[in-house]
Amino acid sequence: MNPKRLYIRLSSLGDVILASTALEVISVPMSHECHWLVLQEYSTLLEGHPRLNQVLTFQKKVGLKGWLRLCRKIWESEYSEIYDLHCNLRTRLMKLCFVWWSLSEQRKMPRWQMISKQRFRLYGYYLLKKLWPSKLRPQPWVQRYAQFVGGTGSERPDLRYLLFQNDFSFPSELVGKNYICIMPSSRWRGKMWPIQHVCSLIQSKFVDFTPVILGTKQDLESIKLLKQLSDQGINCVSGIGRWSLKETAYILARSSGIIGVDTGLVHFAEALGVSSITIFGPTTPDMGFGPWRADSIALGLDLNCRPCSKDGRFCCRLFQPYHCLKGYTAKHAMSELNSRFKSARP
Repeated sequence: MNPKRLYIRLSSLGDVILASTALEVISVPMSHECHWLVLQEYSTLLEGHPRLNQVLTFQKKVGLKGWLRLCRKIWESEYSEIYDLHCNLRTRLMKLCFVWWSLSEQRKMPRWQMISKQRFRLYGYYLLKKLWPSKLRPQPWVQRYAQFVGGTGSERPDLRYLLFQNDFSFPSELVGKNYICIMPSSRWRGKMWPIQHVCSLIQSKFVDFTPVILGTKQDLESIKLLKQLSDQGINCVSGIGRWSLKETAYILARSSGIIGVDTGLVHFAEALGVSSITIFGPTTPDMGFGPWRADSIALGLDLNCRPCSKDGRFCCRLFQPYHCLKGYTAKHAMSELNSRFKSARP
């Protein structure tokens, strides 16, 4: 029987995309049967991946009992290796169940490996900010995921296979147009760049493009931006709640790039071969989630209080809270973009 390997990364969108770097490691023998466990809502990202034999899914609504049933199912599947790319309470509980069943049933437990979250590096960076040596800051997650499964660390996510899975009726309003995707929303409010700044950047006409606003119907910032652009008579296309993840892949892949905050769709675009412009506030690229494409750009204010947390839930500033985002205007962004593009010209 061929060795069976299970990768576990349940969520979220950006983390699953970055974790898919593990599937690009060519040192993994093709004889290995590879499976992946992920939350149901992100399964379409991995279904059809040329390196995966099966995608297992879990739904949060089934609760603890549902998770324990899934643990038992995975135990009975007799995996030879399990790579825990998540390391949360659920996966630790699964490992504990495996230890118990291996003892009670006198069966060998699969080789279980858990990726390091490099908490010392991260918390030291939170505490000392810019004074924390760059060599001690967290390694990029794409590098960590690759090396964890035996890669060189130079491997990168590649989700371009999504573009060849089914026919997609490309929106007629985008045919033949130069457009850029805009993603102003995030799961964490503390990461979102104020809408007026996003609007001003679009109005600046940095390049001649049609803005395509992305997001779900729950992304209020995307809805607000769309309304503000419409009120100001700026031609734009709404993709809010319009496309599935697979369909969004087609939209991103044909775009001239994406402008967004530190959120999953930015990583999605890069994994499809598209450059990104990311505005960082309470987080910084050195935390491990920075853009990895050479033509992608990370923007943000150089403040002594950054980084403060991984989601910006709490701001430590007594005066001018969230100045990292509110104080970073479209003029700041334009100045940095002009400077970088000018220096890139021969």
